[in-house]
Amino acid sequence: MLLPRIDTTLFILNPPFGITGIDLKIGDPFRGAPRALEAVPGAAGVRTLPGSGACHAYVESLDLGLAVHRDKTGSVDALEVYGPGFGGTVEFRGIDVFSVPADDLIDRLSRDFSSTTEDSGLFFLIPDLLLSFSRASLPAEEGGDYGFYFESVLVAAPGYY
Repeated sequence: MLLPRIDTTLFILNPPFGITGIDLKIGDPFRGAPRALEAVPGAAGVRTLPGSGACHAYVESLDLGLAVHRDKTGSVDALEVYGPGFGGTVEFRGIDVFSVPADDLIDRLSRDFSSTTEDSGLFFLIPDLLLSFSRASLPAEEGGDYGFYFESVLVAAPGYY
């Protein structure tokens, strides 16, 4: 079952460089993070929490969160999209990663890339691409969509993991 999307805003995962749709690349100075997130259409609440090492924004119309993470040198070392709501599209190689069931996504991407699955499928990592997916829980026996889909995807710099 695919989840419906109500918006055409597009983020494209482009490891190891970043995420198209966020005008910031892995390795760029972190000080540009607030401006880059503010430039995303509909982004609001851009904030950098003291000591967190990350700058966050929320795109209400898409019900998606965006985060830029920094390393000890002050450079961007990861970009993340999380939520996900029912708006926008987050693609990797033409696959909308938040609308394909997580187990199906693991199967599809594992055919093309060396990968690891941790905690029974809560986390899925493609080390060579520095790309990781996560979900807070596994599907419950009661049904519903909770746990069936990944809720976060992160593109990282070498050495992040």
